[in-house]
Amino acid sequence: MYTTAQLISIYTSLTGVAPDVVVQLTLDAWATQSQTGGISDAQLMDRMNSTWAPPTPVDPGPSPEPDPEPTPDPSPPDPGPPPVVFSPSQVLNTFYAAISRGSFAAAGSVDSQALNALATKVGSGSMTLADAQAAVIKMAGQSVSVVNLTYQFFTGSTPYQTGVDYLIGNPSGLASAYYQGFSLENRYINFATNLGKVGEGAARFAAAYGGLSLAEALGKAYAEIFGAPPGDAKIRELLDAQLPVGGQTITRADYFASFGQDGPNGLGTKAAMVGWLLAEAVKAGVGPYAKAQDAFLADLGGDGIAKFHVDLLGAYGPHVAPPAGASLSFAQNQSISVSAADAKLRATDNSDVIAGEGGLGAGQTIATGGGDDRVTISGVVDGKIVLGDGNSVVTLSDGLGASGSVTFGRGSNTLHLGGKLAAGASVSAAGFDNTLHITSTSALVSGSVTGFQTIVLDAPPAAGALAGMKDAQLIYDMVPSNFGEDVKVNITAANHETVVLKDTAYGVVITDSTVAGASEIVVHLDNFTGAPTTKVDYRNNPPVSAYYSADGGSITIVSTNDIDWQTRTGKVTLYVDSDSTAGMICGYFPVFSMATSALRSLQVLELRGTGKLTAQIFETFTQIDATRGGAFDLTYSVAGRTWIDGLKTVQVGSFKFSDWGGKLTVGLGHAADKDYSAPMTFTLGAGADTIVAANGAEGLNNLAIVDKTVFVTAEVTGFEKGVDHLVLDAVSHGTIVNVQAAVEGASSLTQALTLAAAKVAADGLAVFTYGGDTYVYIQDDLAGLNMTGGGHAGDGLIKLAGVTGLSVVTGAANGDIHWA
Repeated sequence: MYTTAQLISIYTSLTGVAPDVVVQLTLDAWATQSQTGGISDAQLMDRMNSTWAPPTPVDPGPSPEPDPEPTPDPSPPDPGPPPVVFSPSQVLNTFYAAISRGSFAAAGSVDSQALNALATKVGSGSMTLADAQAAVIKMAGQSVSVVNLTYQFFTGSTPYQTGVDYLIGNPSGLASAYYQGFSLENRYINFATNLGKVGEGAARFAAAYGGLSLAEALGKAYAEIFGAPPGDAKIRELLDAQLPVGGQTITRADYFASFGQDGPNGLGTKAAMVGWLLAEAVKAGVGPYAKAQDAFLADLGGDGIAKFHVDLLGAYGPHVAPPAGASLSFAQNQSISVSAADAKLRATDNSDVIAGEGGLGAGQTIATGGGDDRVTISGVVDGKIVLGDGNSVVTLSDGLGASGSVTFGRGSNTLHLGGKLAAGASVSAAGFDNTLHITSTSALVSGSVTGFQTIVLDAPPAAGALAGMKDAQLIYDMVPSNFGEDVKVNITAANHETVVLKDTAYGVVITDSTVAGASEIVVHLDNFTGAPTTKVDYRNNPPVSAYYSADGGSITIVSTNDIDWQTRTGKVTLYVDSDSTAGMICGYFPVFSMATSALRSLQVLELRGTGKLTAQIFETFTQIDATRGGAFDLTYSVAGRTWIDGLKTVQVGSFKFSDWGGKLTVGLGHAADKDYSAPMTFTLGAGADTIVAANGAEGLNNLAIVDKTVFVTAEVTGFEKGVDHLVLDAVSHGTIVNVQAAVEGASSLTQALTLAAAKVAADGLAVFTYGGDTYVYIQDDLAGLNMTGGGHAGDGLIKLAGVTGLSVVTGAANGDIHWA
């Protein structure tokens, strides 16, 4: 059997170069086939040689002396590190997770087998990655498609992301056992009947379809969903089709009525009919609804970000650009309109280009008509800008005065704001795909901005710069590097927006006003390159101040509404969309009440996405779940002091690894006291994982002895011999002692550890097995079993659950357990 690493080595020896991305995918697939018995070693070597071995050279006979070779540049530019290559399995699994709104680890056996088969095809070159992702869309997107398409039809827009996730994941949602027993068609029919008959789409549906017969309703809905009207014969064919149901044969019209329960032409019956049409359109991949939903799922699968709560057809349907219109310029005291008498100030319903200097005076209007218009104005705008439907762009380098306004029509519109939007000014946009760019540090939104779903920070915003924003779903921090080294970007997610840190290195403080007890804060990292944190500041002296801050490329999430702070169930979901580095990642909320004033921690941090994350994580997160994430190299502090401004040390918590291999550097000191109740657990994934105990001699002094009984305070599960590693280089340099004979026959862990401690000198280390588990014991600088004495303040203990026979090595050797 061959591993991918072995095949890469063979390929390099055959070709003299390292494999590129495509070759690595192929080698990964061949390695999988080799390890599962799908191909013999001899066949695999034949394949390698026939594909890449150089041909035997033929002697061409004497040849003239070649011209001298040019002298190569003695110092060629450094190409930088090679790009990280993800296996087809990892890419498709993550794509599946983003679309299904769940974890690929929880995928059913059928989907898991299909994902593996697709990954193998991509790896072998028999299928493109794009085609495999299209197959995943059909497989994983069923529940999201039911929600999106039915809401689109009955309400005119898709739900918010939180709504989609709830409708799928709640106990009676589309992912529940109840719906799993339904066919695809019946999921659509059942969901549509509820939404169109009694749900939030009922009023709109009744207004449009209530007065129609079932046949008339089918013709109208068919034309909208499939993009072309059916003839009368087609309508009768669809409704009169005979279906076997419950041991009898009924018409399809009667089948719809059985769901509607309100007669052959009832609103529920017609809603059931719409659900069936949507299902058929999705199955066939035909019509504007199905095609727009496929485009939405392709967008969602890449990184988990897509346009939610939008007009699906407008946001993801095709856009036909109008022809070019007029090119116009104006003065501060002039107006432009489609009916202007002066041809130089007359706009068209096509795509106009309009520019002005000196601003726009109060009482003046720029009215462009329809089309994909471009309006650029320097100077303050005190007048009105009115645009028709289309994908228009307005650039205001100096902002809007108190009487100024901008009104966009329906479409994908963009506003570039480079100055202040004064109190009293307003910007509004119809449709569900509009973007605001903050282009200057002087930009300040004091007026009202509505109808914009995306905000892009092209410059660091001033404090409170987004105060007037409403309706936004996404905030992109893309502040470029030309703003200096000391920039700290402050983002107020006042409407619970998702924050995306894209192509930027600046530290960020994200303030979310969601109730802390129910916080669901979402952050995406896309090529975030923040520097490590070297300094942490605490300020916990309310009412003067209560905050936490860190330097470098830190990410701080603050939940400021603390009505229900006692529950402490806040959660931060961090999507690592591409390889990223960060300084300290911290989540907390300030508490101000009659009983207490302090900082309290947001406890849950979930890592998702295919990118590798290199970062520091602060102890305010007590439960870290990376099972749906990629590879990582993290430093995690669980060794804080309880007296530091109320940010209490982690005593009970968990860290779950992904399946893609991770390195976790962690301090395990001071992890328990007399109130100890449970261990800090580390659950390893299927890849090669490494836990490094850090912080020097105090990095492992977590021993808990309560009423003369020893408790485990750091437990590692899923440790695989020969794959995973525990590194103790920083915390122990003493002689390792073989205490296995001494602990044999011990009747309890306390007795076993007492016997082991008697054999270990100060600063020594022992590894022994007891009860089918492996224990790593470190003696501090005070001989004897203790948890408080000596300069190191106690002994240390780690449990590796369910594994024995591990190798313990020093020096350069790569054993299961390593110490210097």
